[in-house]
Order: sequence, then structure tokens, then C-alpha cells
Amino acid sequence: MTSCRRQIAPLLAVVMAVVLFASGAAAQQQEKQQQCPQHEPRESRRTRRAESEMERARQETAQDRRSERLASALENLEEGMESEPDNPINYFLAGQAYVALEDYATADSLWDRAVCMWEPYAGEVEAFRFVAWTNAFNRAQDLVSIGDTAAAMVLFRKAYAIDDSRPYPIFQVAAYSVRQAQLAETDSALQASLEAASWGFQEALSATRRSETLTDEERREFIWTSTANLAQILAYQGQLPEAAEVYERYLEDFPGDGEARSRFASLVAARVSELEEYIQQTEDEATREILQAEADSLRQRAVSEYNVLLAADASDRSADQHHDIGIGLYRLGLYEEAAGAFGKALELEAYRPQSLGLLGHCLYVVQRFDTLVAVAEQVVERYPYNEDNLALLAQAYRGAEDSERALQVLQRREALPFQLVEVNLEGGVATGAVENRTLEPGTPIEVEFTFYDSAGNAVGTGRFSEAAPEQGGWIRFQVAPEEPVAEITGFAYRVVQPS
Repeated sequence: MTSCRRQIAPLLAVVMAVVLFASGAAAQQQEKQQQCPQHEPRESRRTRRAESEMERARQETAQDRRSERLASALENLEEGMESEPDNPINYFLAGQAYVALEDYATADSLWDRAVCMWEPYAGEVEAFRFVAWTNAFNRAQDLVSIGDTAAAMVLFRKAYAIDDSRPYPIFQVAAYSVRQAQLAETDSALQASLEAASWGFQEALSATRRSETLTDEERREFIWTSTANLAQILAYQGQLPEAAEVYERYLEDFPGDGEARSRFASLVAARVSELEEYIQQTEDEATREILQAEADSLRQRAVSEYNVLLAADASDRSADQHHDIGIGLYRLGLYEEAAGAFGKALELEAYRPQSLGLLGHCLYVVQRFDTLVAVAEQVVERYPYNEDNLALLAQAYRGAEDSERALQVLQRREALPFQLVEVNLEGGVATGAVENRTLEPGTPIEVEFTFYDSAGNAVGTGRFSEAAPEQGGWIRFQVAPEEPVAEITGFAYRVVQPS
């Protein structure tokens, strides 16, 4: 009897599910009928005039005459909507007229109403939508090909307005808005472009999830790219909880995506750091308690996410992913674990300046001075003209009880005539700034950068030459290799002059 129960139970579950589904579908159908009572289309004198005018408009070659015909058709149909508001043919034909006038948004709402009032219109409306979408989309592509991107975006928006189940047009609008944000010269233009991009990626996500035309691979690619871009925009705007929520929604669909989990955890950790700053700045005790409770809860969540990441197979994890995990762990004060993540990033790309520097800081905090000495020496060998790097090396020697060498490094630090700060690699280009400490303004400064690939091989060099600014002043720089290089993952530099 026991075995029979085990066989019957799943069967009952299936039957119950079918019954519940059918019942739910019936309820949805009843609700839809209540919202949209069905009315059979009825031709009238006005609809016949409208159809005649629309046919004549299709035959017109002059744009002004064509527009007049369409306006006449719409006048008849609008009169029909007033006198017969329950006649769906008025809305069905008006949608066609508005498409001809390229007012796709109005056409969309009219066709929605027509189908709501008379479901048999659905097939015809779908065919009309596809023709309109294809026309707008192809014309937009043609404009992109000749470089008229702004005009193309107008047509991509039209395509999305008439069929919001195809994500590609609105994704293009979002991507274009990101490029406009990068070129913005005022804060207002930047914010407007970022808001447009944010809206576009949100719409692309919605369109992708409801689309019935995408393959599983295309669907996942659209969802991932839109998610990553949207989260980055929100984080840039300081909306860390909202950015984290975007990745959390993605992880509901794709829980095994390690990169998404890493980015989610990083945003949660960043929010913890933000809350801790607010706590330090807040004097009201009740507010502090509320913020502390939120910070503690998020910290637990972030630690849990990082535990999942650290326990997972990391064989296919990139250096950037290891570094990002290290950043999150560093923010949470998990310095030992962060050091491990930065170390793995450096195993894959040995000349990463930020990974090396942060590894040194983690080792200092956990007082692993035996290892720190070697790391700090490497930091100073590669990036010698920097106060913080020299201070790290002095602390390493002091921790290793080598006071003499620590003093020598501190004296060298004190004698720096200038320093290179905020050095980083961005898109294969070394960036940063020169800060003048004691040089006479106008003194020539020349620095040579050597670029490295992931295997640690030198693959190119580049230089910058600048006149020293006023003492205490900064000059920003960008240095690229003198010859094109296939792969750059890091760099080191040496000062050519002043010697």
C-alpha cells in the first residue's frame, strides 16, 4: 500500500495542477470579458469614407496631399468613435491611419483597444504591427549605416512603440543614450542621457522577458547585457540598492551565474560602506540605530554571497572577477580573504597596479609582514614615485623589524620631488596624474611606461613629457603604447627626467 501511495500522489498533483490552471484561465477569461465586452465591428458611412480616403492616400505621391487624405480619414473615424464608441472598426482603421502618419504610439493604443473590443482582430493587428515594425526598423538600420544615428533613434523608438515584444530597437536607444552621456558637456545633459539610458535598458529587460521570438541564447544575452548596463548606471547615480536589486532579479532567473553574483555582492558591500559613513556623520541616536540595523543585515547578506563565491569553482574566473571579489571583501573588512582574491587576480595578470597595491594593504592590516615585504618591494619597484607606496614599504620593513631600511625608505619618500597618483589601466591606456611637490614650475618631467600582457611579457612602451605645474598642482596624463598591442593587462614605469 505504501508504494501505491507514492505512485498515486504525483498523479493527483498533476491532475490538481491541471484543474487549477483551467480554473485560473477561466477566471482570467471572465475578467477580460468584463474589462473588454466584445462588440462585432459594424461598417458605417464614416468607416467607408475613411477607407476610401486611406486608399487614395496610398496612391498619392505628394506628401501634403497624402497627409490631407489621412487627416480626412481620421476626421471620419473620430466622429465614429464619438457616435459609436463601442464599434471596434473605428479604432482598427484609425490605427492604420496613424501608422501611415508615423504616429506609432497612438496607433499602438488604438489597436490595443480594437483587439480588446473584438478579439478576432488580433491576427490582422499582429500582421499590421509586424509590417510597421519592420519598416521602421529597416529604415533605422539604413540611417545608422550612413551615420545619421540621431534620426535612427527616432525610428527605433517608433519600432518599439508599435511592438514592445522585440527588445533590439529599444536596446539600441539605450546604448545610444549611454554614448551621449559619455559626450555630455553639462550636468543636465549627462543626467538626461543617463535617465534615457536607464529607461531604455529597463524597457529592454521587460521586452526580452515577454518576447516570444527570441531564442534562449538571445534572451539570456539581452537580459545579461541590459542588466549589467542598467546596474552600472544606477550605481553611478548613487542608487546602490536599486542597482543591487537589478542583479538580484537576474539571479532569480540565472542563479548559477558567478559574475552576476559577484557584482551583486560587490554592490551590497558598497552599500554597507555607504551606510557606515552615514552612521559616522549622524548624531541622532534613533537614526543611527536604524542605519546600523540595515548595515548589519546587508553585511550578513554580502558575506553569505561571498561565501558562495569562494566555495565555487573559480577555474574559469577572470582576473577582473577575482579583483572585484577582492574589492567587496576589502570593504567588508575581510582582509585575509580579500588578499587571497587579489593574489589570484595577480596570478592571472601579474602587472595589475591596483590589485598589487590592495594586496599590500590587506597584508599590512592582517600583519603578515613576512609576505608584505616582498609585495611592497614589488609595488615600489614598479611604481616608485608615490608617497603611499613608499610608506607601505617602510611599514613592511618596520613590521619585519628592519628599522634601518624602514628609515631609508622614509627618507626617500620625504625627498620625492613629485609623485604619480591614481595610476590605473583603462582600456589599454595608463592613466593617472602628476602632483608637483618641490620642483620649480616648468621643470621637464618625462616618464616611460612599459606595458605587459597576461603572461607578464613586456609588449610595448610609451612616454609622456610635461612641464611641472605649480607646487601642489596636478597634471593628468594618459599614455598608450607607441605601437598597437593586442593585449595589455598592466604596466610599470620609470622616471626618465628629472634624473
